[in-house]
Amino acid sequence: MRRLHATLSALLLIAALIALALATVPAAADFETGRAAYRSGDFAAAIDAWRAPAEGGAPAAQFALGTLYVTGEGVEQDFAEAAYNLGVLNFNGEGVVEDHSAAALLYQQASEKGHIEAQNNLAGMYALGLGIAQDLVPPTCGPPWRSMKTPISRRKTATA
Repeated sequence: MRRLHATLSALLLIAALIALALATVPAAADFETGRAAYRSGDFAAAIDAWRAPAEGGAPAAQFALGTLYVTGEGVEQDFAEAAYNLGVLNFNGEGVVEDHSAAALLYQQASEKGHIEAQNNLAGMYALGLGIAQDLVPPTCGPPWRSMKTPISRRKTATA
């Protein structure tokens, strides 16, 4: 019985490794397709090829897309999006050493330019004290209405 269990465990492990290997082949192929398109100057094709692996967490594709947002090749130049993507890489330690302080700084830069996901991530980091001093109501973070003297929810609506 032990022998059967060991054999089944080994087969299951082999099947899992094969499935993992097959799952990474398309991402690598997409990245190489994107690299070839980028080198030929077809930035739209490079973006199309890199978007799925980047959204799937492939650091090389995330970096490549971030670079395009910084340089404005094939996309509208967007420093907020670039800073946000670099923040994600730093936060997760993907392609770089995990650095929550660097991630907080990058999220702050993107937040100041109105990047909603960066604002959300930065607020979570403040709440948990990750890479930045814990502050449940940070003064430099949040939506623009935080600076209003009277919160929107307390304003009286004009009646006709």
